[in-house]
Amino acid sequence: MNLRALHRIIPGLQREPSWCCVSCGAAAELFCASCRVTPYCGERCQRRDWAERHRAICHNLAR
Repeated sequence: MNLRALHRIIPGLQREPSWCCVSCGAAAELFCASCRVTPYCGERCQRRDWAERHRAICHNLAR
């Protein structure tokens, strides 16, 4: 089954991927500039997550 068929069967299915902030769960607006993997809703959550955990794993995600 292709994506077009799924959209007909499930009308509410989002056509664009959506990302959630790893810190608070809100809709993500940006990603870490270093690894480009981790989504954040804004700079405040990005700074908080960097201090709490992302600093330790960012270099591994950037590979």
